[in-house]
Amino acid sequence: MTIKNHLSSQPIIIVAFVTALSLLGDSMLYIALPIYWGTAGLESIWQVGVLLSINRFIRLPFNPIAGWIYKHLSLKAGLIIAVLLGGFTTIGYGVFEGFAA
Repeated sequence: MTIKNHLSSQPIIIVAFVTALSLLGDSMLYIALPIYWGTAGLESIWQVGVLLSINRFIRLPFNPIAGWIYKHLSLKAGLIIAVLLGGFTTIGYGVFEGFAA
C-alpha cells in the first residue's frame, strides 16, 4: 500500500469507526431495554414500545434537516456534533430514570 492510498483511506476508516461506536448506544436500546425495562426505571412494558417507536419516528423529520446541515458544515464539524449528541443521549440512558426522562 502506498502512502497516498493510505492517507486517502484514513478519513473513511475514522468515520466508519466513529459511526460504529455511535451505534452502540442506539443498538443498546433494542437489545437491553425490552429485557431490563424495570431496571431502566420504566413501569410497564408498553413504555418500551413507545420509546422504541419514538426513537424510529424521530428520524423521519430530522433526516432532511441533517442533510441540510451537512450542506452548510464540513464533514468533520458535522461528525463531531453528531458524536457529541449521540454521546450525551447515550449517557442520558444511564443517568436519568423513568419514562419521561
